[in-house]
Amino acid sequence: MNEEQIALVCEPFYRIDKARTRHSGGIGLGLSLCKEIAHLHGAELIISSTPGKGTTVQICFTTPLQPSENSVTNDDA
Repeated sequence: MNEEQIALVCEPFYRIDKARTRHSGGIGLGLSLCKEIAHLHGAELIISSTPGKGTTVQICFTTPLQPSENSVTNDDA
C-alpha cells in the first residue's frame, strides 16, 4: 500500500482493491473495527507497508498496564 492508501485503509467500507466485491471478499469493515476496538482499550494501530512486499499492522498499547485488585503478585505470595 502507498501512503494515501494507508491513510484510508481504516475508514469504514474502504477497500484498496476496487475489483473486490462483498461477494468475493469482505465489505471493508475489518480494520475499521480493529481501530475502534484498539482505541477503546487505549491502544492504536500502526500500519506500515512496502508496495510489492507486504503490510504489517501492529497494535500498540499507549496506557500503562494496571494490576487488577484481585490478581496475585509476587509480594502477595
